[in-house]
Amino acid sequence: MSTIIIYSIIAGVVGTGLGGLIGAVVGKKSDKIISIVLSIAGGVMLAVVFFDLIPQCTVLSNNNMLILLGLSMGILTMIILNVIVEHFDNRVKVTMLALQRNKNNITDRKRLKSAGVFFALAIAIHNVPEGLAIGASGAVNMSLGLTMAVIICVHNIPEGMAISLPLVAGNVSKWKAIFASIVAGAMTILGATLGIIIGSANDDIVCLSLAFAGGAMLQVVFCDMIPSAVRMDKNNVSYYCIIIGILLGFVINFLV
Repeated sequence: MSTIIIYSIIAGVVGTGLGGLIGAVVGKKSDKIISIVLSIAGGVMLAVVFFDLIPQCTVLSNNNMLILLGLSMGILTMIILNVIVEHFDNRVKVTMLALQRNKNNITDRKRLKSAGVFFALAIAIHNVPEGLAIGASGAVNMSLGLTMAVIICVHNIPEGMAISLPLVAGNVSKWKAIFASIVAGAMTILGATLGIIIGSANDDIVCLSLAFAGGAMLQVVFCDMIPSAVRMDKNNVSYYCIIIGILLGFVINFLV
């Protein structure tokens, strides 16, 4: 259990905190590098879902409807959470644009600070299912749990940047903005703990939770990681990096 908790700390606290640090200190200058890393991580995650998570589900249960239910629940949960995140993200973007037009507007800075705080809360809630994926995977296979943690860690870097950038623009100190990113990422630990508890149940429950994790990861890759990588990349390099990531994920699964 302690090892899986450490994995969740790597994924949540380190990943989101590192993103918060990059956003607060460097800003958006690192988009190209983040795009490449996100693309490769997205490809690896797809490989993990199709070559490891789903096959693991079929070993635990012969009930294909149970697996389909878990996948659907994971996708639907992340869609709902993404709607909440996007709502606050849009508020941040609108206020950022208003602030760019009038950089001395104190009211816009206060609004941006407020929007940034609510966005951080939305990301924190969003991180719980990702932690559950780490916990449930690690309860079945420790190497799979570590792989999930590393991938989610990479995925959380842009989220940390998205938290710290508006807060710093809203006159919050850089250290406080980084701390807010770390706190949002720490919710992954709660999700991992729930995953561990579920992972100690009977095979059908474990199968359902792994399928849920797989569905959540599919939604994250196709609706979050890949679109974000493509937006940051102007030369379509990200598409090739996704393929590299899938091949890399297959190799990792074969070796581990």
